[in-house]
Amino acid sequence: MQFLKVITASLLVPVGMGCLLAIATELINPHSTADSKLSIILGGLILGLPSLGIGGWVAWDWYQERSQKIQARSRRIRSIFWHLVQVQGGEITVQKLAQYTHLSRFEAKAFLDQKAQELNGTFEKKSNGEIIYHFQVE
Repeated sequence: MQFLKVITASLLVPVGMGCLLAIATELINPHSTADSKLSIILGGLILGLPSLGIGGWVAWDWYQERSQKIQARSRRIRSIFWHLVQVQGGEITVQKLAQYTHLSRFEAKAFLDQKAQELNGTFEKKSNGEIIYHFQVE
């Protein structure tokens, strides 16, 4: 459904803009007659405004839906993070967070680095390369 919204918006918005651009170019054309100007203006408005309006609405709807999904994913990751911190007594590894949140190891490490900065957490690197983050559990 998201793909269809993107395709629809990407087709309708340029069509609408093209129709409105045709109106503008016809209005500044010194060689056009009054009849041709009127027909281009009417045709451009009849085709351009609905195309632009519907395309813009679909694009806005897609943007809103995408933003909601991103926020829901972020809330889910934060919730899992806090649950793991509580269950693990304040210690969490990149591997554990990646496993439960389905983030890549790179994304999980970036998330934990950010949380360590925000929450004054510490970390230690084990000899096997694993990083353990420590957070205060209240």
